[in-house]
Amino acid sequence: MFNWAKLFASALPSGEDYAKLPKTICISILGFVQFDCTAVHSEFAPMEITRHEILSDKQRYHFFELPKLPTIDTIDLTNEKDLWLALFNAETEEELSQLTKGGEVMQQAIEAYKAITANAEFRHLEILRARIKHDEAQAFYNAIFIENKKWQRKSILKYI
Repeated sequence: MFNWAKLFASALPSGEDYAKLPKTICISILGFVQFDCTAVHSEFAPMEITRHEILSDKQRYHFFELPKLPTIDTIDLTNEKDLWLALFNAETEEELSQLTKGGEVMQQAIEAYKAITANAEFRHLEILRARIKHDEAQAFYNAIFIENKKWQRKSILKYI
């Protein structure tokens, strides 16, 4: 929602009428399951809870949950949305090769992806990203560990 708000707020030049604000859509492609349903795609809009009246047609939030996608060998190669989502979810050369059966646009997208990932700077950034994720996880673990130690000391002091 934060990213949506930044995009929405920056879309209106100073002095313009609020009615000129464009419809702004936030698309999130998730590598985890967020919602308790089988649907891969969920769309949200702010609405009044009792009357189910949409507040505004200016904002939408779309979530695509990759773990809910069917396997690449079972997706419909004529369904463009499923092809693109499968591309985000592909992990092996074999999976990418299967997606090329989706047509010329998918072949071009896969070639562009391979060109970008072959770039040394991209690989360096991927290594940094992975290191940052490990560092964040370690920091979180350390914070929990330190907090647990504090509570253990307090519990021991109660009985002394």
